[in-house]
Amino acid sequence: QERITIGLGVGLNTAIFLGDAKTEFQPAGVATWYVPIQIGAHLRVEPEIGYAHTYTFYEDNSTRDAEVNRSFLRIGTGVFYAWKADSTLRIYAGVRTGILSTSLEQNYIVRLSGQVSDEYKENQASFYYAGAIGGEWLATQHFSIGAELQFAHYAVGIVESRTPTLVYPRNQQYSVFTTQALIGIRFYF
Repeated sequence: QERITIGLGVGLNTAIFLGDAKTEFQPAGVATWYVPIQIGAHLRVEPEIGYAHTYTFYEDNSTRDAEVNRSFLRIGTGVFYAWKADSTLRIYAGVRTGILSTSLEQNYIVRLSGQVSDEYKENQASFYYAGAIGGEWLATQHFSIGAELQFAHYAVGIVESRTPTLVYPRNQQYSVFTTQALIGIRFYF
């Protein structure tokens, strides 16, 4: 009979994802939550979810202000082969895959009336996959500290936008290959 261990973890990717010219795609320091599921001695499945939201308000010019809402959602899973290097060190290697979704809403507000004079909204999705190798130090039977290195590919789709005026560039798509590092802690029940 294979033993199944379930946990809860949080990881921090410390770099901005430079997916577009404005570095808006993935904010720095997004915490991603993980549910590590260790099945037997070697198989690990690790669903993940991360979310960030920012709100910015500023003076656009002498007659109107602007407010900007940005959000970022990452949903995915990882599948790994894991082994114990010794009694306190576990190494794992495998792949992570999932979807990134971003949205942007920008409104310009006339100061005297409080009415929205112009607005812009966009949504964008990306599929990602990454080869990953990591390790975790098992401080106790229920707690670990770890790090992971990834080589990732992001395929970013066309922006879906809604605005009264045309926005350029139109139908923009891009593909990014990048290395990433992740640090995290996990608690096993």
